[in-house]
Amino acid sequence: MIATGQKLIRTALLAVVLLCCGAPSLHAERVAVVPLADLSLGDNGVNQSVTRELSSRLELLGATLVPETEVVEFLSNNRLRGTGYLDTFTIKKMGHDLDCSLLLLGTVTEIGGTDPTFGIALQAYNTETGKAIWARTSATSLREQVKMLGLGQPEQVAELKPLVFDELLGSLRKRVSTKIMPLNRLYQLDRIEISPAFAKGGSEVEGVVKIRFIDTLPERIAVETSAGPAYLFRDAAADTYRGRWRAPLEEGAYQVSLRLEWKSQRAPERLLNVAGYEVISESPGLSIEIKKGVQTGEVIAFRDHILILPRLTRTKPMTRWMLEIKNEDGEVLVREEHEGNLPERMVWDGRGGSRSRLANGTYEIILHVWDLAGNHSVDARLVALQASALPVTVTTFNENGKNFLRVESVSEKGFPLTSWTLDATSRQGESLLRVEGSDLPVKIELPPMEGEPDLLYNFEGSDFLGNRLRLEKKEALRPANEPKSTSSAPAKAWVTDF
Repeated sequence: MIATGQKLIRTALLAVVLLCCGAPSLHAERVAVVPLADLSLGDNGVNQSVTRELSSRLELLGATLVPETEVVEFLSNNRLRGTGYLDTFTIKKMGHDLDCSLLLLGTVTEIGGTDPTFGIALQAYNTETGKAIWARTSATSLREQVKMLGLGQPEQVAELKPLVFDELLGSLRKRVSTKIMPLNRLYQLDRIEISPAFAKGGSEVEGVVKIRFIDTLPERIAVETSAGPAYLFRDAAADTYRGRWRAPLEEGAYQVSLRLEWKSQRAPERLLNVAGYEVISESPGLSIEIKKGVQTGEVIAFRDHILILPRLTRTKPMTRWMLEIKNEDGEVLVREEHEGNLPERMVWDGRGGSRSRLANGTYEIILHVWDLAGNHSVDARLVALQASALPVTVTTFNENGKNFLRVESVSEKGFPLTSWTLDATSRQGESLLRVEGSDLPVKIELPPMEGEPDLLYNFEGSDFLGNRLRLEKKEALRPANEPKSTSSAPAKAWVTDF
């Protein structure tokens, strides 16, 4: 008796509502999606995130949805706590209050688990009659989606959802009016990958398309570029479409569109500017500038460290670079390779790959760079490392009855001293001469001495790089064919023996 009375009251209320607000046939062709119940969350559990994903799929099919806030507000105002079931009266009232012609109810039956699974049960109701017009359940798991070689198979629950949604909504669309789901595009473009994203002019470019179809597969799919269409082949194992084409020779950014071709009874459809790539044909235009060194002819000399400053005429992104340092024999002493753009500066302190100090000498610094299209540019500079002043020899010799000193560099390789001073004394400490100069080798006449010259000298010098040479209390050498005199003059003064 009570249930019958409530039914009569609801029927009367609905009649009043319909009388005041007009016939149900005036409802807009909108769809109200009630938040999906979720059995894993308890008796009154609701899964809002899955509800929103389902709503997004409906919009792809052209459905106009009642905003989520309006649906939730209706449920709240009417004190509806459970969403898995609504009676006829409530369904009609929702149609009137929310101005919609279709109501979608459902329950998340499975989600997650040890063998990740996803399943939904959905029912569609006509809000004019309050009766169900469609119902279906769909579920799948990662184990069910195993594919040959594992290519393209789902790896998590998020990838199972589109499979279930597409099956359910494809079935629903065949049941309801095309005014509710008017869009003829029964597919969703998941992704399109163009590689390389930066290509050389005339090089090969590949496109990979992942697209889902709810109804009939197209007969052909083509990528459209400025060079024309490039038809793709279906890779069933990876569930993708693939194709290749030649990049234009002219540099610039190029857009890529998709063309879907069905048989003659259905017009082709185009998805415009779904991806793009860039053509770069010119090299990066690399040059090297060296700082902290001194330019001497074609060589830059340094004694401590130099700064290597890369310069690029083109500001395109770089994919990798490599620095090499070779000796005069072409042996690679340093090699460093790195991904990404060039650093603004690099410092070389004259050490090899093992971090040991290299010998004085000439070295070639070679810098390579590759942009994202694979274009290569290289530049090189010769540098001379001289971390210490060149040693000198001081020799006595006799010429035409006169005694001389010869001061000269030990090696012809390297940069000679540019300023020097020499003090010569007898072994007894008597000062013989003091000479300053800027050039080597040099011949210096000694003052008259009794017997063969036997002297000590102090020498100081520096080269143009700032390296200094200091020699103290050194004995002047004699020519190899001239024996050293064993006679010595008596000492005139006592000197400290260093």
